[in-house]
Amino acid sequence: MKKFTQTLKEFLMANGASDVGFSRVSYQDLEYAVTIVVKLSDYVISQIEGAPTYTYFNHYKTANALIDRLGLLCGQRIEERGGLYMPIPASQTVNGHNTYAGEYSHKKAAVYAGLGTIGKNALFLHNTYGPAVRLGTVFTNLPLETGEPLTESLCDGCGLCVKSCPAQALYGKSFSWENPDASLLDRKACSDYMKQHFMHIGRGSVCGICINKCVKHFQEKQAE
Repeated sequence: MKKFTQTLKEFLMANGASDVGFSRVSYQDLEYAVTIVVKLSDYVISQIEGAPTYTYFNHYKTANALIDRLGLLCGQRIEERGGLYMPIPASQTVNGHNTYAGEYSHKKAAVYAGLGTIGKNALFLHNTYGPAVRLGTVFTNLPLETGEPLTESLCDGCGLCVKSCPAQALYGKSFSWENPDASLLDRKACSDYMKQHFMHIGRGSVCGICINKCVKHFQEKQAE
């Protein structure tokens, strides 16, 4: 189990993943999860100020496509070992667009894998890369060597994300293990603002303003 877990991680990173983690969280009858992390470009994110750029929109989609490809490759390796797998799309809304939710929370699986924590911006903060990442999840019944969640948050509560959100969609709350599923943002307000102001950039537009603010602060802390 330990050898295959390490081999799988090395395989995925050799094919483009920036980091890989493993957790024991359930999806239907599959009890283990592989989290795939793909880092976004610092330079592309640095160009986001009052609005997302066309480059960021394309970069976001390209990273998602890579994650979905890695999910398939991961699943193929798992099946070769006799296991079952279910890849969760990197970015897909299910049960109607008004749910603003995917099949499973990539952030939740990543946190349980010990790869990072969740900030006041409701973003996953990677141990090394901060919020400048995209995530994917692959569930399996194949036993894997799992990580442990971090006990301290990587978010220092600076509030830059809350102040910079043009939709005023962030509640300013901190993630808590006592209530891990509590919402940290108004998803409808966030989505409505993007549709109203950024749809000219691309269908299903994204924002990235809070990522920009958080990345700068995260990098400054690491440099201290």
